[in-house]
Amino acid sequence: VKYPLIINACLQFAARAYPEMIKGKEVVKGKVIGKDPDNAKFERAKRICDFMSFQVLNEMQDWEEGVDQLLFTLPAIGCAFKKSYFNSIERQNVSEMVFADNLVVNYFAESLERAPRVTHRIYLYHNEIVERINAGVFTKFDIAELGEATSDKTSDTDEETPHLFLEQHRWYDLDGDGYQEPYIVTVHEESQKLVRIAPRYATDGIIRDEKDKIIKIIPEHYFTRYLFMPSIDGGFYGMGFGSLLMSTNTAINTLINQLLDAGTLSNRQSGFLGRGLKLGRGKSIQLKSGEWKHVEVTGDDLRKNVFSMPVREPSTVLFQLLGLLIDSGKELAGMTEILAGNSPGANVPAESVLALIEQGLQVYSAVHKRIYRAQYKEFNKLRRLNALYLDQMTYSTVLDDEAADIQADFATHDFDVVPVSDPNNTTMLQRLMKAKAMLELRGQGLNDQEINRRYLLAMDINDIEKIIPPEQTGQADPAEQMQMQKMQIDLEELSAKIEKLKSETALNYAKIESEYK
Repeated sequence: VKYPLIINACLQFAARAYPEMIKGKEVVKGKVIGKDPDNAKFERAKRICDFMSFQVLNEMQDWEEGVDQLLFTLPAIGCAFKKSYFNSIERQNVSEMVFADNLVVNYFAESLERAPRVTHRIYLYHNEIVERINAGVFTKFDIAELGEATSDKTSDTDEETPHLFLEQHRWYDLDGDGYQEPYIVTVHEESQKLVRIAPRYATDGIIRDEKDKIIKIIPEHYFTRYLFMPSIDGGFYGMGFGSLLMSTNTAINTLINQLLDAGTLSNRQSGFLGRGLKLGRGKSIQLKSGEWKHVEVTGDDLRKNVFSMPVREPSTVLFQLLGLLIDSGKELAGMTEILAGNSPGANVPAESVLALIEQGLQVYSAVHKRIYRAQYKEFNKLRRLNALYLDQMTYSTVLDDEAADIQADFATHDFDVVPVSDPNNTTMLQRLMKAKAMLELRGQGLNDQEINRRYLLAMDINDIEKIIPPEQTGQADPAEQMQMQKMQIDLEELSAKIEKLKSETALNYAKIESEYK
């Protein structure tokens, strides 16, 4: 029997992270940098974010499945990768999931950007190889030169077995000028045949001095590392629940099986039969439930000749140790009872429950921030690909906006593209608490329309535009209108009192003048 400690931890993490990373139709949002008096930056950022959200959820059909797979793999292994590039055959961006064992990097590399070599193990079928040859991605060659296909994914090999290619992103001095340029070199693993060499930089990534001498070449990075937890020894691949909980889970499995074995031996008794026990010719010594057997000895002789093997009951000490290990494993994984949906008990104050939830989510909050940083890098890679390869007609058609211009929108750096997820919010309850706190600030000079919109977003209400029509954006809050009306009435009453005082003053002056005369 194997206790599902690690898989429970992965399920708990994925169940919380997936809804936070993908919220309805919004995946990407813009962050304006600096002043924006005419809202020009905001409009450009909104166009890019609307298009990129549509792009990853609709055009890039495998992107959301890749995120789902990543969130299950990441907590178990501790590291996963996304490869973002432009597919010249399908003419669209791709951001695919890459497992850690298929991306070979020096274990003590500081980052993907500084690693001198990054090798991706790619499995391609026959037709996929032919497509790359026809599209000019691979050099022309006879596929028969590759020999028999080999794969470690299947036990048997046949004509449909995929070929293993090694795609290495590296620095290489191809022109012999003493400076290594970034290239992509692809080799067939079995035959060692070179099938592709492609530059890994764009023209705007070449930095020159006043004399047109190349100083530096900025490479285009394809891979984004998603890290669950940094490795203690500084290793590149990090750590996950698989390495953190494996020894604890193994001990739990051993204790459970020891308790089961002890219980089985105790329930199914066995022992020894003495020579003095005479059961008779052909008599069976196997007993069924409720069955009584006739023997040819007295009860006293039967008791003397039957000896049960000494077996102890399952140990209570082992059972207590089992509970201790399970609790410690759940504590390390952040799987408290209240986070698993179990009741904390009767008559527990709501503030105490919220405090327990907040403390229990500290482990997940730290991991969510790491995922947020990684997704931020992935989105900026996709933004860069759009700036290089996106078609203007596609961009204008999707947005249906005359102001949509690829060069003006994607080439500017006065705003940023960030994930829509909030690394500080890991549950819907936390979002609702913040949204309710903002509701109490309505009528105090803030944008009440935006407060209402964010509250509805926190509640995961669809079609908010239909609930709060755009034409209501400029209308004042009813409470504010009532306050303005009250101030207007007070002002009118004060004006009336001033006019009355003026008339009484004039009358008094007239009386004084008449008496003086």
